[in-house]
Amino acid sequence: KDLLYASPSMATTLDIWELHYLLSKLKVKEIMTKEVITVREDDSIVKAALEMAENKVGALPVLNEAGNLVGIITETDIFKIFIEMMGTRRNGVRYTFETEDRPGLIKDLSKIVYDSGGSIISFVTIPIENGRYMISFKAKNLDIDKFESSVSKMEELKLVGKYEE
Repeated sequence: KDLLYASPSMATTLDIWELHYLLSKLKVKEIMTKEVITVREDDSIVKAALEMAENKVGALPVLNEAGNLVGIITETDIFKIFIEMMGTRRNGVRYTFETEDRPGLIKDLSKIVYDSGGSIISFVTIPIENGRYMISFKAKNLDIDKFESSVSKMEELKLVGKYEE
């Protein structure tokens, strides 16, 4: 973003050689962000992701307790963790349901997975609107017919998607 402010306008009357000359004289200190948002090396990944999203930045410097730079965390790092959390690289079937918020719903759904011979690889709930949620989970070794027969009796669940991954 700071680089955009340093770039010449498209409406400039300078020729290409003058533009290159001006850019060659431009120093990093003249366009860099001076109030840098950082995270500590002991902060959670969730905190780093939230800081990046709220501040619309693709990377954050990581500082140790002494305030020294020890690394950088990027959007790519966050995506890699997201992929692992979602069990994307593991074989199984993913179900996504829309549902209401009901105490014990996750327990009931987990029991159906267990009773169908399955094991949950990943599980996430996402609030959508009006007290409703999306539940997405991935399971392995699942007897799909048995699971779907049992889960169809849970009226509060609306199947949104099923994907074999």
